[in-house]
Amino acid sequence: MSDSSSYTWQQKWAAITPKPFAFLSLCGSLSILTHILTHPTRRRQVRHHILLGLSAYDIIHAFVMFLGTWPIPREMQNTTYLASGTEQTCTAQGFFIQLGGIAVPLYTVELALYYLLVGTFGWKEEKLKKFELPLFHLLPCTVAIVTSLVGLLSYGPATLWCWQPVCAATNSAACINI
Repeated sequence: MSDSSSYTWQQKWAAITPKPFAFLSLCGSLSILTHILTHPTRRRQVRHHILLGLSAYDIIHAFVMFLGTWPIPREMQNTTYLASGTEQTCTAQGFFIQLGGIAVPLYTVELALYYLLVGTFGWKEEKLKKFELPLFHLLPCTVAIVTSLVGLLSYGPATLWCWQPVCAATNSAACINI
């Protein structure tokens, strides 16, 4: 285990700084989930279903971002502050960062599309419900899951967390220089 004094303040700062912001995101998304799920009317509305999907994926993403450098394999402790994981924890973090990192923006687009359809084109709740599953949920979920699965063979340490490794900083066989 490396001595804490062997790291620069920048390495420590980079490892610790994302944690409070990820925690706030986690709290906000949990609040949204609770707000919707505790009210019967909200649970039936399409816009709230989109917010549920967005918040659920944000909870996943915020949690793994909160973990930061912890899942990075402990063999990287000489270069990464607080690295204490294994290859498996690193792969899991990479998978869930990819999952949330794709699904959250796609659900945000779906929410904007919802308001476009309602505000500009006058769609009503009944019409929206007909298209809800394929339009508002299958697309972001499918794209997020497929891209996360495709990356399973290449996730590794990427400075602040595990995702697609920085090729110059690793000897990983999964790292491909383009």
